[in-house]
Amino acid sequence: MKLHKDITADLNTYPDGKHVGAFFDFDRTVISGFSAKVFLQEELRRGTLTPRGYSELMTTYTNFTKGRVGFSEFMLAGAKVLKGISEASYIEFGEEVYRAKIARMVFPEVRALIDAHLAKGHTVVLLSAATRYQVEPAARDLGVEHVVCSQLGIKNGVFTG
Repeated sequence: MKLHKDITADLNTYPDGKHVGAFFDFDRTVISGFSAKVFLQEELRRGTLTPRGYSELMTTYTNFTKGRVGFSEFMLAGAKVLKGISEASYIEFGEEVYRAKIARMVFPEVRALIDAHLAKGHTVVLLSAATRYQVEPAARDLGVEHVVCSQLGIKNGVFTG
């Protein structure tokens, strides 16, 4: 935290306590880049996502970033890819991807800011349109207790798509 004391200095003027909230968006704020892209690349590398599926998702992603499709269509495309996969295996996958790839994408300045808020007893929240499988491993690593993110359909422990 001393390394980034210039970033956290203003927090000394804030009151202590959980009644003070600090909200951080995940993709491109807490981490440099998009966690979904990392997940998809790793699924492609492992063979759990076909090249065609990857191409379709990247096309939808590109169309989303250019405003050609809405967020709902983007999320639906991602959910379809997971149809039939067990949630338990995806939780494990998310942990592995976080440790191997995403952890090093966390901005050190944001880590210092979160640490400073936690030291003051503030309520820290990670917010994201991403899923819990992308965000919760980071929240645990950062010591953040509260996560608000997209939820996927699950029935009998399996993604419904």
